[in-house]
Amino acid sequence: MNPLVGVLQFTFIRGVICTIMMLVWGFGHLKHDLIDSVDRKSLPSLIFRCSQGGLSVFISFMCIKFFNVSTVGIVCSLTPLFVCLIAYWLLGERLKTFDQIALVAVFVSVCMVILGANGEESETMGSNPLALIALIS
Repeated sequence: MNPLVGVLQFTFIRGVICTIMMLVWGFGHLKHDLIDSVDRKSLPSLIFRCSQGGLSVFISFMCIKFFNVSTVGIVCSLTPLFVCLIAYWLLGERLKTFDQIALVAVFVSVCMVILGANGEESETMGSNPLALIALIS
């Protein structure tokens, strides 16, 4: 069986189970929680964020096909770093010196893990650049 089919099946089953849990948990006041309480001005942002989150989960599961779970987890944990950088550039947030040093140290450490890969992961990075792009995205 194609490994991508397995990833898609796992992602689908995860979505079904989460949907069932949400329906059971919110039974009775689901319309109020999901529709009535949402501000209409924030609907485009909410749709974008939900789509981006679903795509991110799919990419993470797809990357597990090519890389170790630990490598995928380490790279996915870079999200706070990118949030801090975007907040700094777009919102004008100020970072303390210690925070800046910590962010650089985390980024360098993750780069060392990715670039220091050997064996099957190293071959995957060399032979399949799309897998590396998916991992970084």
